[in-house]
Amino acid sequence: MSLSNYSDLQTALGNWLDHSLYSARYGDFVTLFEATANRRLRVRAMETTTILVPSTPAALTVSNAANNGSGLIRLTISSTSTLATGNEVNVANLGGTTEANGSWIITVIDGSNIDLQGSTFTNAYGNGGTVTAQSGFTTLPNDYLAWRRVTWTGSTRSELGYVHSSYLQAAYPSQPADVPRIFTIEGSTLKVMPLSGTPLEFDYYQAIPSLVSASTNWLMTSHPDLYLFGSMCEAEAFGVNDERMPMWKARRDEIFEEIIMRDRQTRGPSYVRVFGATP
Repeated sequence: MSLSNYSDLQTALGNWLDHSLYSARYGDFVTLFEATANRRLRVRAMETTTILVPSTPAALTVSNAANNGSGLIRLTISSTSTLATGNEVNVANLGGTTEANGSWIITVIDGSNIDLQGSTFTNAYGNGGTVTAQSGFTTLPNDYLAWRRVTWTGSTRSELGYVHSSYLQAAYPSQPADVPRIFTIEGSTLKVMPLSGTPLEFDYYQAIPSLVSASTNWLMTSHPDLYLFGSMCEAEAFGVNDERMPMWKARRDEIFEEIIMRDRQTRGPSYVRVFGATP
């Protein structure tokens, strides 16, 4: 029996489970198994490389500052199309409402107004002012699981070191622009410091492509038995088959361990060459 894609797996599940109770839910069983696999596996087959481009946003012009009705500072700016609620921005050179100058987390109200979270409106607006979103930030890929390497692609290329987010802020409180040395990840955002808009080469562990959507993927091609026993484990849990579920779980976990062990064994040479005098 062929077992190389989602259609083959559905046929196999029908043969092994042999009950109409499960047939309409094969996609759910596969998806639940893949969620487990994405938590358990970090192997070379999951590695991929992409280019991330840190943001270099232009300054937005402020035309007014006012009380938003609840005491916060509301700024009217040239456009909010490049901003989103939760972004950090720097407000500078704003006259009158000088308490707005500095770094703030914002709430986007509409196409031309933002509120500065945690602010207190005190002084009437005078003139001028700019709002600039933080540069050096980029969004992680949607299929990101864990990072492997971050390389700054300027001249000369250099590897960035990972630090805790609190260290990144403490080491560079003024957020200078220069060749970056370190990076951190907060939520779905990667941040470099010093700030730079130069593209980054990002090597990371990629989530296993959904078999239901893609029909096949590297895990199905290399380890169809894992897909079969993993999906059957989820099916037996659904069917409350307490006798058979432990058997499929044991087979699934055994294959997980075999894949992880083989990955460790093949990350270096398969033999050690010893130099020395011939006896």
